[in-house]
Amino acid sequence: ESSAASDVYKRQDQEDADTAFLHFANHYQLTSREQDILKILLTDKNNQEISDALYISIGTVKTHIHNIFQKVNVTKRSQLLRIYYVYKKEMPWK
Repeated sequence: ESSAASDVYKRQDQEDADTAFLHFANHYQLTSREQDILKILLTDKNNQEISDALYISIGTVKTHIHNIFQKVNVTKRSQLLRIYYVYKKEMPWK
């Protein structure tokens, strides 16, 4: 397959991922800052790394994560990630 075709598939995958993220965030009514946190959480970063990336305190990171957990009705990151990836795979908005 040509690299041009490969690029098209990569772009489509990225668009699908972005669409899934936006639908998930909207479905669970995440604020823009909670979305910022979730984007970084999805890259498997810890609280300190999130704090450093967003220039906010660890306490603020923990508060946002707690709020995300409440909205999605989970108690652990692994549960949040599982729900996110199942949501993304099932694409309920289509």
